[in-house]
Amino acid sequence: MNPILDINLFQYPGKAGEQYSIEAAEQVLQGLAQANAAAWRIYPKMPRLYQSGTRYQREKPGVREHWKSYPVILKTKQADCDDLSAARVGELIAFGEDPGARVHIYRTSPKTLHAVVLRSNGAIEDPSKILGM
Repeated sequence: MNPILDINLFQYPGKAGEQYSIEAAEQVLQGLAQANAAAWRIYPKMPRLYQSGTRYQREKPGVREHWKSYPVILKTKQADCDDLSAARVGELIAFGEDPGARVHIYRTSPKTLHAVVLRSNGAIEDPSKILGM
């Protein structure tokens, strides 16, 4: 089974459309983080993200966004900010280091969004910067 989740984000006008899109994306990425946590619980010998050899790689402009699970990231050793943030949140949840960690998305410029890890104590962790952005 190889399902595709088709969400039409950033297609709605105005601030409300942007708010919906960011919140929906965060929720879907949090679900991906939970799937990553499940993978770590089932396969606890998978390497931790920062020791895996994975590097940040921005997706090509104009290409449809592709969100990858951590097992897929391990195969390619490349991921962008949303993939890395969902992987790191899953890791923190799976190992009990921060069960309240969340994926957080914010705008860095008029045309650019960035995903990071929002720790339960309010600290921001940026796996993309740690892994070469």
